[in-house]
Amino acid sequence: MDFTWFKSAGLAAVQNFAHAILGVFGGQRRRRAARQLG
Repeated sequence: MDFTWFKSAGLAAVQNFAHAILGVFGGQRRRRAARQLG
């Protein structure tokens, strides 16, 4: 089997998953900070 494709696909999935989580938490923090400043 060719594991290079599996590794690249898995890495991309992990990065996308982490980016989605950071985007959700980061977005909530930004909204709260904006409310406090406003």
